[in-house]
Amino acid sequence: LQQVGNFTAAGQALEVVAQKDPALYDSGATQLLQGVVNFKLQRNEAALQNFERAGSAADDERARASSRVFSSGVLLSE
Repeated sequence: LQQVGNFTAAGQALEVVAQKDPALYDSGATQLLQGVVNFKLQRNEAALQNFERAGSAADDERARASSRVFSSGVLLSE
């Protein structure tokens, strides 16, 4: 993306990823990124779902812990 912080454009780019490469979209890293985008767009329920998927897709404890930290941030913001 050309502009840092343009979360609407980031969300659109992730929609393209979902269509073109579903396996990549379902990866933990992409789900974590989608969760951040949804959180920044104030879509907290969707963000929590993304962070849960990211944790489930994670293959190590650090990645699962990161997902839990992001989820906690969403819950604390409400």
